Amino acid sequence: MTFTAITATTAISVSVATFVDEFPAKAEERAPTQFQSVGNAPANYNGYTLMVTAYALIWVILMVWLLMMWQKSRSLAARVADLDLAIDRAAAKSARTATTASTASTASTASTAASTSSAAAKDAPAKE
Repeated sequence: MTFTAITATTAISVSVATFVDEFPAKAEERAPTQFQSVGNAPANYNGYTLMVTAYALIWVILMVWLLMMWQKSRSLAARVADLDLAIDRAAAKSARTATTASTASTASTASTAASTSSAAAKDAPAKE
Protein backbone atom coordinates (compact mmCIF):
# COMPACT_ATOMS: atom_id res chain seq x y z
CA MET A 1 0.00 0.00 0.00
CA THR A 2 1.05 3.50 -0.63
CA PHE A 3 1.49 6.22 1.92
CA THR A 4 -1.77 8.03 0.95
CA ALA A 5 -3.78 4.83 1.20
CA ILE A 6 -2.39 4.13 4.66
CA THR A 7 -3.08 7.70 5.74
CA ALA A 8 -6.66 7.57 4.40
CA THR A 9 -7.30 4.21 6.09
CA THR A 10 -5.95 5.50 9.38
CA ALA A 11 -8.02 8.69 9.15
CA ILE A 12 -11.19 6.70 8.46
CA SER A 13 -10.61 4.28 11.33
CA VAL A 14 -9.92 7.16 13.73
CA SER A 15 -13.12 8.95 12.58
CA VAL A 16 -15.22 5.80 13.01
CA ALA A 17 -13.74 5.16 16.46
CA THR A 18 -14.48 8.74 17.51
CA PHE A 19 -18.03 8.50 16.16
CA VAL A 20 -18.72 5.25 18.00
CA ASP A 21 -17.29 6.60 21.26
CA GLU A 22 -19.42 9.75 21.16
CA PHE A 23 -22.78 7.94 20.92
CA PRO A 24 -24.05 5.48 23.49
CA ALA A 25 -24.75 1.93 22.40
CA LYS A 26 -28.14 1.43 24.08
CA ALA A 27 -31.30 2.79 22.49
CA GLU A 28 -32.62 4.04 25.84
CA GLU A 29 -29.55 6.18 26.27
CA ARG A 30 -29.64 7.60 22.74
CA ALA A 31 -33.12 9.08 22.59
CA PRO A 32 -35.96 9.49 25.03
CA THR A 33 -38.99 7.34 24.31
CA GLN A 34 -41.50 9.72 25.88
CA PHE A 35 -42.28 13.37 25.49
CA GLN A 36 -40.09 15.58 27.60
CA SER A 37 -40.98 19.23 27.98
CA VAL A 38 -38.37 21.87 27.40
CA GLY A 39 -37.32 23.73 30.48
CA ASN A 40 -39.30 23.56 33.72
CA ALA A 41 -42.76 23.94 32.16
CA PRO A 42 -44.96 20.85 32.54
CA ALA A 43 -46.46 19.19 29.47
CA ASN A 44 -50.10 20.26 29.11
CA TYR A 45 -51.24 17.68 26.56
CA ASN A 46 -50.15 14.20 25.75
CA GLY A 47 -49.41 13.10 22.19
CA TYR A 48 -52.70 11.24 21.75
CA THR A 49 -54.76 14.35 22.50
CA LEU A 50 -52.70 16.43 20.07
CA MET A 51 -53.02 13.81 17.33
CA VAL A 52 -56.79 13.47 17.73
CA THR A 53 -57.18 17.25 17.75
CA ALA A 54 -55.08 17.59 14.59
CA TYR A 55 -57.06 14.92 12.75
CA ALA A 56 -60.36 16.43 13.89
CA LEU A 57 -59.25 19.85 12.66
CA ILE A 58 -58.23 18.40 9.29
CA TRP A 59 -61.62 16.65 8.94
CA VAL A 60 -63.51 19.82 9.86
CA ILE A 61 -61.54 21.84 7.30
CA LEU A 62 -62.17 19.15 4.66
CA MET A 63 -65.91 19.05 5.38
CA VAL A 64 -66.22 22.84 5.24
CA TRP A 65 -64.37 22.88 1.92
CA LEU A 66 -66.60 20.11 0.51
CA LEU A 67 -69.72 21.95 1.68
CA MET A 68 -68.54 25.13 -0.03
CA MET A 69 -67.82 23.23 -3.27
CA TRP A 70 -71.27 21.58 -3.11
CA GLN A 71 -72.98 24.97 -2.69
CA LYS A 72 -70.99 26.45 -5.57
CA SER A 73 -71.93 23.47 -7.72
CA ARG A 74 -75.63 23.95 -6.93
CA SER A 75 -75.35 27.66 -7.69
CA LEU A 76 -73.63 26.95 -10.98
CA ALA A 77 -76.25 24.34 -11.93
CA ALA A 78 -79.02 26.87 -11.22
CA ARG A 79 -77.29 29.49 -13.38
CA VAL A 80 -76.88 27.00 -16.23
CA ALA A 81 -80.58 26.08 -15.97
CA ASP A 82 -81.52 29.79 -16.10
CA LEU A 83 -79.32 30.27 -19.16
CA ASP A 84 -80.89 27.25 -20.87
CA LEU A 85 -84.34 28.69 -20.18
CA ALA A 86 -83.29 32.08 -21.54
CA ILE A 87 -81.88 30.45 -24.68
CA ASP A 88 -85.12 28.47 -25.17
CA ARG A 89 -87.18 31.65 -24.77
CA ALA A 90 -85.00 33.52 -27.25
CA ALA A 91 -85.22 30.65 -29.74
CA ALA A 92 -89.01 30.51 -29.39
CA LYS A 93 -89.30 34.29 -29.82
CA SER A 94 -87.01 34.17 -32.85
CA ALA A 95 -89.09 31.35 -34.35
CA ARG A 96 -92.32 33.30 -33.71
CA THR A 97 -90.82 36.42 -35.27
CA ALA A 98 -89.62 34.44 -38.28
CA THR A 99 -93.00 32.76 -38.65
CA THR A 100 -94.85 36.07 -38.32
CA ALA A 101 -92.49 37.73 -40.80
CA SER A 102 -92.89 34.82 -43.20
CA THR A 103 -96.68 34.92 -42.88
CA ALA A 104 -96.70 38.70 -43.30
CA SER A 105 -94.38 38.39 -46.29
CA THR A 106 -96.60 35.74 -47.84
CA ALA A 107 -99.71 37.82 -47.17
CA SER A 108 -98.01 40.90 -48.53
CA THR A 109 -96.93 39.02 -51.64
CA ALA A 110 -100.44 37.63 -52.08
CA SER A 111 -102.07 41.04 -51.65
CA THR A 112 -99.56 42.60 -54.02
CA ALA A 113 -100.26 39.89 -56.59
CA ALA A 114 -104.01 40.34 -56.13
CA SER A 115 -103.81 44.10 -56.53
CA THR A 116 -101.56 43.70 -59.56
CA SER A 117 -103.96 41.26 -61.18
CA SER A 118 -106.99 43.47 -60.46
CA ALA A 119 -105.16 46.46 -61.88
CA ALA A 120 -104.27 44.42 -64.94
CA ALA A 121 -107.87 43.35 -65.27
CA LYS A 122 -109.06 46.95 -65.24
CA ASP A 123 -106.54 47.98 -67.86
CA ALA A 124 -107.21 45.06 -70.18
CA PRO A 125 -109.97 45.57 -72.77
CA ALA A 126 -112.94 43.43 -72.33
CA LYS A 127 -113.26 40.80 -75.00
CA GLU A 128 -116.72 39.94 -75.91
